[in-house]
Amino acid sequence: MTTIEAVYRHYDQKGLDAQYNNRARFPNYIEHFKAWQRWSETTRSRLHALNDVAFGVSAAEKLDIFPGEEQGAPIYVFIHGGYCSNSKSRL
Repeated sequence: MTTIEAVYRHYDQKGLDAQYNNRARFPNYIEHFKAWQRWSETTRSRLHALNDVAFGVSAAEKLDIFPGEEQGAPIYVFIHGGYCSNSKSRL
């Protein structure tokens, strides 16, 4: 009898990898990507932004800043944790 080792909750590695495979789970992902790009272009055309502000030495360590319209306005920070499709590669 073969025992499957759970690596997270009840998922084995194959099952966990399947959960993270969003392209398989959402076959219309290209439509979503195109919509996100349109929304981003529209937003950037309407707002003043400081683009590609470096916070580290690598090319990937950059961010965009969209200042509020009013002095002292609240700040919203979104940090995307990233995604690695290869389970052997960990950030």
